[in-house]
Amino acid sequence: MDYILLFISFTTLGLKSVFAKMGNRHLTAEHNIYTYNFYMMVVTFLFTAFVGIPTWKGLSVFTVFLAVCYGVLLVLSQTFLIKAMNLGDTSVSTLFYSSGFLIPIVVSFFLYGEDISIWQGIGVVLMLISFLVTVNKKEKAATKKWLLFIVIALLCNGILGTMQKVFGMSPYRHQQSSFMVVCTFVGMVTAFLVMPKENLRLPKKAFLKMAAGSGITLGVVNAINVYISGVLPGVIVFPCVNGGGVIASAILARILIGEKITLKQKIGIAVGVTAILFIAF
Repeated sequence: MDYILLFISFTTLGLKSVFAKMGNRHLTAEHNIYTYNFYMMVVTFLFTAFVGIPTWKGLSVFTVFLAVCYGVLLVLSQTFLIKAMNLGDTSVSTLFYSSGFLIPIVVSFFLYGEDISIWQGIGVVLMLISFLVTVNKKEKAATKKWLLFIVIALLCNGILGTMQKVFGMSPYRHQQSSFMVVCTFVGMVTAFLVMPKENLRLPKKAFLKMAAGSGITLGVVNAINVYISGVLPGVIVFPCVNGGGVIASAILARILIGEKITLKQKIGIAVGVTAILFIAF
């Protein structure tokens, strides 16, 4: 069952990326990516509250503290990733950002003593190779500001994974519903604060539909990841979720919106699937 949830997680993450790609078509100077993130977080909170409040099981100081930090970092990671994408190549920025999965693997090894087999180590390396092959790189000069933004985004992504692991392994993990409700509420407030206030006017329906799709899928992914981080080794969860999400995004974009998959991307997908098999089995 845990591996089924893992599959659902990275498939849903891929679907979220497709919603984001479709949402990009409706961005304007007035309703930009910051507006998109805000409405996405509103839907994520509403969805999480609808599912989580009926199963609420208390709220400790530890849960509140971690949830507040998680909610803020969730939005900041996306904000700095967007800033990096605006300054440098989108695919390369995504590659760096996704590589943040290495941080929680290291934490899982040193903090929780989780073993990493030689085959899993090979799988992690193959997953990084898959990233390099799958991304559709375009030449765009990198700047020091781009490097700063993408390093911050990478660190935020890695710390988010680490927080999932810490909460999933804590004695308060039964408070997952409360954790998710609090962190998505804080994320919604943070997204509002970073959004330019001239963008407050309600966007068009198509824009809102894509933001809603991203919001629901984000809620599903985070809920599953917080749970499986506590029951599966970090070396399995984090590369499979991040790498599988990249693979699922390419496949689903082809199926749902007809986006072409190049030969190079097909090779990257094949390497990525091989990496997941090495890591998980």
